[in-house]
Amino acid sequence: MSKLILITGISKGLGYAMTEGFIEQGHTVIGCARSSDAIDKIRQKFSTPNDFTSVDVANEQFVKKWALFRTSKIFTARYSDK
Repeated sequence: MSKLILITGISKGLGYAMTEGFIEQGHTVIGCARSSDAIDKIRQKFSTPNDFTSVDVANEQFVKKWALFRTSKIFTARYSDK
């Protein structure tokens, strides 16, 4: 069964490796990172239903707002048909 996974800091290192691994396993990843350029490259590599946004992950309030908005949007889309 496919899972919905939220990861911050996806542009490099462990965050990128987890993003790549989860998508290869058939899961949907919602991710963010500071770098807009890195996010653009990740979007080109991994398309819909995965969702990536540029967010300053050092700012807790930005991350909270991003996470709440993205997860509510995804959950609404996933479960509105049921």
